[in-house]
Amino acid sequence: MRSLLSLLCTRNPRCVSTNFKAPQPSGKGVCELNDQGMAWTADKKDLEYEAGVIFTQYQNIERTYHYKSCLDIRAVIPDSLSGSYSIQPVPGGKVITVYCEMAIAGGGFTFVPRTAIRGIESQQLISPLFTNRTQVLMRIQKKDGAQPYTLVEQLPEYKQHLLGARVNNYDGYTSPKNSHMGDYLLLGILPQMLLE
Repeated sequence: MRSLLSLLCTRNPRCVSTNFKAPQPSGKGVCELNDQGMAWTADKKDLEYEAGVIFTQYQNIERTYHYKSCLDIRAVIPDSLSGSYSIQPVPGGKVITVYCEMAIAGGGFTFVPRTAIRGIESQQLISPLFTNRTQVLMRIQKKDGAQPYTLVEQLPEYKQHLLGARVNNYDGYTSPKNSHMGDYLLLGILPQMLLE
């Protein structure tokens, strides 16, 4: 059983260490994959001791795996809290820090920082994050620091048309009416072909 746990850990990019305890007469044992480990200099107070449990660290304590989105985090860790997370939307691409909203409307919403929509590769960064094209949680930061949000869903009579996300362009949608617009993220609701 312990060798199977070791095999599972080495095949799982999120796994760094394991906890194992053979089944007791009560029928219960411990078989856990962990995404964290211990440094050699770690304070022993960070370890929880349980008789008969064997802790094994297989990799460096630094995780080499990054989640692809907040929705990915939510799927793997259902009780994750809202806050800042590092994600890697494009395999082999750059790692960015985003805010994950985990409580509103089922959670898993990724708030992209303004700096992420600058540059040539910005659309390639946004596209993998925009997987649920039926609803978008929009948060606007006001000058006074307030950040109200709204859940945007497609109009009922146009449910067959998915929402679209564009970075610094409006392909397939009506041109924005803001001549002073700098870098922008466009949420497309109705494609231009429906308006013609």
